[in-house]
Amino acid sequence: MFRYSLRLGAALTTGLLVTGAAIAATGPIKPHVVTGGGAAVHQARPLTNPTARAILVGGGATLPALAYMGPFPTASGAPVKFLAKPSDAKSVFGYFDSSDKLTVQYCQTGSGYGKTVLNGAANAANPVTAIGQEAVNLTCTNGSPVAGTNGFQGPQTGTGFPLTDPDFAGSDSPITQTDYTNFTTYKHTDHNTIQPDRGEAVQVPFVVGSVALLYNNPDLANKQISLSASQLCNIFNGTYTNWSQLGYKSRPLTFVYRSDGSGTTFSFSNYLVKATSCKVGTAALSVSQTWAGSTPVVVESPVPSNSASASGNGNVTSCIVSNTSCATGTGGAGTIGYVETANAKAALNAASGIEYATIGGKDPVKNLPEAANKLANTIDVDKVVQFNQGGLATAVALTTAPTTAGCLTFVDPGAYNAIGTGYPIVAVSNLDFGQKANGSTNSANLQKLAKIQFASTATVYNNKYVIGGTSASSNAIVIDSIDAATASTGTGTTGYSTLPLAYSPSTNTVVSKAIGCIGA
Repeated sequence: MFRYSLRLGAALTTGLLVTGAAIAATGPIKPHVVTGGGAAVHQARPLTNPTARAILVGGGATLPALAYMGPFPTASGAPVKFLAKPSDAKSVFGYFDSSDKLTVQYCQTGSGYGKTVLNGAANAANPVTAIGQEAVNLTCTNGSPVAGTNGFQGPQTGTGFPLTDPDFAGSDSPITQTDYTNFTTYKHTDHNTIQPDRGEAVQVPFVVGSVALLYNNPDLANKQISLSASQLCNIFNGTYTNWSQLGYKSRPLTFVYRSDGSGTTFSFSNYLVKATSCKVGTAALSVSQTWAGSTPVVVESPVPSNSASASGNGNVTSCIVSNTSCATGTGGAGTIGYVETANAKAALNAASGIEYATIGGKDPVKNLPEAANKLANTIDVDKVVQFNQGGLATAVALTTAPTTAGCLTFVDPGAYNAIGTGYPIVAVSNLDFGQKANGSTNSANLQKLAKIQFASTATVYNNKYVIGGTSASSNAIVIDSIDAATASTGTGTTGYSTLPLAYSPSTNTVVSKAIGCIGA
């Protein structure tokens, strides 16, 4: 098995860097009209923010957070959402921090909120005035709202702060046409200033993860169960309300789902809708980032009464393991739910019956790399995902051709909804950026961040740590590397796999071009 250490060779940080200056011209300062709350206000809109920063702020998807940042600290038994600096230098962003002397702050808002904040939504300190969009910024546990900003609400200290926009977002649910349109059009009033024009969106596929079915059943101590797609359907649609219906000792069964906009929900439903003809009530399931409560939505009918929910992978895990952090319903013993595998792996306590299931005999850790290897040549360019109520998500062309072609790339969800080899519930996590208003120094640094994935096997992920493992010196949980995609079976150790090793050379070129779209 190939493994990587999070170290970059000089070629990656210098010679391979694609500058975006020629791609994203800044243009002149243009007037902009903002309405709402009274008469229209005519203001100048700067198209660049040239201030170089020592801290880059991002957030969004919780599924890749452990790989990106290392373990997040805990508060009252539940993981906090915000980490100002990686706690482990062997994480993806931790290496970036140590090699480039920059700190990456990351806030786990979930994929849906991540994309919306990057789009230019107002925050809790500055409610919606000029746009008809929900104020979705979440205050992260270690931070507080910063008046006049639209970042991810972490403690924003350092040169160039506070920000009016985050530098990047993470999302396991690809950009939709609405996301793309919002990104290019939304602006809001903000202490008599206007957000800089971010240009058009840049999306880069970054890492593959798996979605595990974590359960808590003390009657199944030291036993790993295996589930089929049809059994999963019966668990969450309320057909099964007791573990005896799965063939085990009688105990009430509760299904835990994500209450927030979630790429983990997207990936789980992407598999389930393809694998089954499941319904809740009379309504067919849909692929969506939202489990219930809005449209498009996975479960169109009311969720069954034997359900609970929580926001974020860490909180779903806590809801299942210890009955804490549940947004609705009751967690703890008897629960089962879908969660990002690295969180599930770190929570395992087989002696107490806290374990994750295999699906069709395939393990979400051991059998992920072979599934990731099947994603070769599946990159779509200048397309977006379309949610279809009552069915699968599809890749469709942008309604209007982008100003610069090739900046929006993602893996077609149809390429991994029925992977056929290895563990079947696969997620692809993207990093999202803006083409403009980053500043030349910040653009170069963001390109370096996005290019970490292209480091060679000789220089990346050979440090031998494992996600959810322990350090020999401190016995503390540490973050690893990410397993290389390989055709071999049963070789995974982390629940994450590299995506670029599955790329063909031509696809590498396509993604490198997209990274070059991150401009000043």
